[in-house]
Amino acid sequence: MRGQLSEEDTRAVIAYIKTFWPRNVLAQQIQGSVEYEAQLKEDAR
Repeated sequence: MRGQLSEEDTRAVIAYIKTFWPRNVLAQQIQGSVEYEAQLKEDAR
């Protein structure tokens, strides 16, 4: 569809943007993701 990105394209754009993040910001984002995933697993129990 014109004017909209596919999910795959959106993920690619976000990944590209993240290449410009300083290492400390990227590390914080990764840690947040790890904690979020752990919470999802805990909530599913």
